Amino acid sequence: MTDYTPKNNFDLSNDEIKELFDDLEFGDDTPENDLDLSEDDVNDTLCDLDLGDVAPAPTVKPIVEAAPVKDLPAIIAAPVAAADFDRFDYNGVAPDVAKAARAAATKIRSLIQASIIKAGGELLAIKAKLEHGQFGPWLDAEFSMTERTAQNYMSAFELASKYESVSVLPPATLYRLAAPSTPEDVRVDIVAAIARNEIPSADEVRSLIDKGKAARAAERKAAAEAKRAAKETPEEAARRAKLAQREEKKRQKREDEKAAREAAAQKAADDAVQLLVSRFTDVELLTFCNARRIADYRFDEALKLVEIAAEALVEVG
Repeated sequence: MTDYTPKNNFDLSNDEIKELFDDLEFGDDTPENDLDLSEDDVNDTLCDLDLGDVAPAPTVKPIVEAAPVKDLPAIIAAPVAAADFDRFDYNGVAPDVAKAARAAATKIRSLIQASIIKAGGELLAIKAKLEHGQFGPWLDAEFSMTERTAQNYMSAFELASKYESVSVLPPATLYRLAAPSTPEDVRVDIVAAIARNEIPSADEVRSLIDKGKAARAAERKAAAEAKRAAKETPEEAARRAKLAQREEKKRQKREDEKAAREAAAQKAADDAVQLLVSRFTDVELLTFCNARRIADYRFDEALKLVEIAAEALVEVG
């Protein structure tokens, strides 16, 4: 097997890279070698990876301010917001042009947001005029647009017509808030926060909606349990209570195992951070942290769109 040396400025040895991979713990949510790869197969795959040349750190403009090395674990773990970095690399652009380009990007994003809401109104109007079964083919023929996308636009229009303040939200967050599956009380609370100029982040909106859905599901479950309990005999109630105790013990065991895995994963992450701190310069560390945070942000934004599409499929189904 060919020995692999990372082509970067950080000068980590093969043993150190392997140690980082070996220490990672992803928990039960990660399939256990579903691809049936041997250790040699995995090592061969890693050795075939070409990470490419990393640009010299001094030429990269850090996104976060320089910080003492002891604060780097917090920097690595910190979330990143859309306004915290440039999506485009403006290092090679004249300062006055870069300023104008950033302003244009902000304005264009606002125009796109407004056009989505307006398009949703037009889609609603024409859908009401077309006969049943014609809307989908019409969308495909005229715009190559799916009905799910059209539904997102129309829901955004209906929500913005009722609460004009929601137009400040980015499209993916607006779609999520406008979705029929979003609990109305959660929607009202979020709109009230926006009216107070307390605009929630995309993650906060998703968390509030998820919690609202969970609470609604718990209420339905409690109502069903109460209805069933009213019809049970004492013997049936005793058997159900005994079964519930066994299930609670299993649940607690799973929670304890999960906590142990998370503690081990955290230790591995802390060890990896300490290795980075010991081998990288401050500038290299900040460059690495910023690159990781930007990648996380972009992945999260793409994942949100996938989740919205999946939710729409469930609702249609």
